[in-house]
Amino acid sequence: MEDIKKIGLLTLIILINIGCRNSSQSKVAQSQTKDYDSMEETNDWYEDTDGNSKTLKLVRANGKIGFLYENGEELFPCIFDSVVDAENYAYGNVNGKCVPTNKVYFSPYAKVKKDGKWGLISSEGKVIISFNYDDIYTFDYKKTSRMEGPYIEYFDYNGETAIVKRDGKWGLVNKKDEVLADCVYDEFYIPDVQLFYEKRAAAKKDGLWGFLNEKGELVVPFMYNDILVSEEVSVEGGRWFFSQDGYCAVKKNGKWGLIDKYNNIIVNFEFDSIKFTSYGLEDWRYFSEGFLAVQKGKCWSVINKKGLNHIHFEYDDVEIWSEGNVCVKKNSKWGLVDSTGKQLVPI
Repeated sequence: MEDIKKIGLLTLIILINIGCRNSSQSKVAQSQTKDYDSMEETNDWYEDTDGNSKTLKLVRANGKIGFLYENGEELFPCIFDSVVDAENYAYGNVNGKCVPTNKVYFSPYAKVKKDGKWGLISSEGKVIISFNYDDIYTFDYKKTSRMEGPYIEYFDYNGETAIVKRDGKWGLVNKKDEVLADCVYDEFYIPDVQLFYEKRAAAKKDGLWGFLNEKGELVVPFMYNDILVSEEVSVEGGRWFFSQDGYCAVKKNGKWGLIDKYNNIIVNFEFDSIKFTSYGLEDWRYFSEGFLAVQKGKCWSVINKKGLNHIHFEYDDVEIWSEGNVCVKKNSKWGLVDSTGKQLVPI
């Protein structure tokens, strides 16, 4: 009797497994035979249950867009109004030339529009950012030397924060779809593909600039007219508004000064221009040898961190040299002076 029960239970388990398998196969078969208006191969990849790389397909039906796995099973049904092509990121070699292959939409997330609003989806079938926004900012790697080839992303260089737009204003959202900063800002200052420098993001509101921290909290009030951005000094370094010595040049009431990330004033707002004085592969700063190059009117000089200078504002240009000496330019000629203004090499 006990053996009969075991056989019956085993038979039931087998029948359930067969039913589940048939149901799964039926879903795939239905997807494969579904009447799509069009179907195209993409260069987007996913891993199947055996760890093999497979391509995704983009399909269209009744004016809507969806995505299929290679076996025809639906990743996303045709529910999207539009999808953004990730700038032909994939390239192949044809007759010795690098040419675009199939389009890429997931990089690694796809920007799609549903019911007139934008969101982000993953190739795992998840919604990363809900469909609540009029736009999602694109970090364009084609405009930087940080990575070769056309490439776009929707999260910043650190991979955690997206910039979203609603009702004409911008805000911040993280990968958990949590709102870090409401859409109340005119713009964010993004000189490269990075949003945060020294854990600070520059935001503009009512025509003035301030800074938010990585939690989206306002830490420097909106009080500055402009922010100075570095030149691109290295492949990996990109462009920055906070220097390696931790300072940012900002403009207030028409004059430039320096602040740190806590809004402490390092250099008073009394100069018409400030420039970086030390460059390296990944190292640039405002102060070099203890001095900062500043301009008043059309003339340049240098000051120390106390704002003191012993070199008259009489030069067309200055460059900080070694051991506190300064290269000075006047009437297209260069010379060298020490920190007291004494000439070492006459112009």
